[in-house]
Order: sequence, then structure tokens, then C-alpha cells
Amino acid sequence: MAEIIEIEEMTMDGWQAKPYTFDIARDIEINDADINPDLTNICRLLTTYGDCAARLKAEVERCEMMVNAVEASTAQRIRHGEIKLTEAGIKERFNMDPTVLKAREVLQSKRYKQLRVESWYYAIKRKVDILIAMTHIHSAEIRKLY
Repeated sequence: MAEIIEIEEMTMDGWQAKPYTFDIARDIEINDADINPDLTNICRLLTTYGDCAARLKAEVERCEMMVNAVEASTAQRIRHGEIKLTEAGIKERFNMDPTVLKAREVLQSKRYKQLRVESWYYAIKRKVDILIAMTHIHSAEIRKLY
């Protein structure tokens, strides 16, 4: 079953989410009877999954910087607010601040997407290993015939 994941790309108008369609079940499937199509497509799959994993890693890193900035400005606002608080009170307000909570929620969502695509990329790399092994087995079988 295909799944659509949005990955941010830089455009002339700033960062824009672009949908990518993944069908990992189809992409890791191997036809034992004829591995030639799999061998032909493996470079495209590696490139696609690897590129998307790298883009999501960069997206997470940008989001981490944004979370750090939100946390810093929120901490500054709370520390210099009208009400004087203890460190425990500052920490409690900080951790309950809606802006901080939302920024952390967005980061968690992006990390989840990143980990999923990285795991799919890992599966595609294992497919490469299996195809190489199958190629050696088929070559050995052919040599036995001659």
C-alpha cells in the first residue's frame, strides 16, 4: 500500500512541502524467477529513498534549531516577566508553554517521518545485499550447466 509523506524543499517562495509517494512493500519485493527488473531498478530505489532520508534529516535539523529558538525566547520571556518565579516555577511554566509544546510536537512528528524513511532506506539496502547473493547463486547454477 502506497504512503504519501511530505518533505520540505526550498523554493523561490521559501520552504514548501512536496508529497512523495512510497510503496515500501512493493519496493522491497523480489521476484525469484526473474531478478533482472529488480537489478535494473535498485539504483533508482536507493537514490530515491536515500535522498528522501537525507532531506528529512535536514528538515529535522532545521526544526531542532527552531525549537531551540522558541525555547530560548520563551525562557527569556518567562524569566523577565512581571511575576518573579523560582527556578522550579520557571521550569514548570516553560514546560507548559503552548508555543514550546507545539514546537516540540512538530519536531517529534518530523523525527518520526525521518526514522520511518531511514528504516525503509535500510530495507532497500538489504534488498541490494539479497540481490547480490542471488546473482552469485544464479551464476553458480549457470556455471554448473556448462
